[in-house]
Amino acid sequence: MMDQKQLQYKFLGKKIQVPNTHYTGFGIRGGTISGVCTFIGYNPNFPSWGLQVTINRMPITNVDASTIKLID
Repeated sequence: MMDQKQLQYKFLGKKIQVPNTHYTGFGIRGGTISGVCTFIGYNPNFPSWGLQVTINRMPITNVDASTIKLID
């Protein structure tokens, strides 16, 4: 498993695709979300969120790092 710095190096600022299994608050549930990764990491104020990925200003919580894919 990659630590936070490795995840940032691999995905931050790049176009990625993440499966979405949780309600995001934007009315999106299920399927995949793709776009530019603007944040990836853990929020110490909200440990229940697990790994958080933000794609085009949309936060996605409890992401399994092994499911994140780089896209062209």
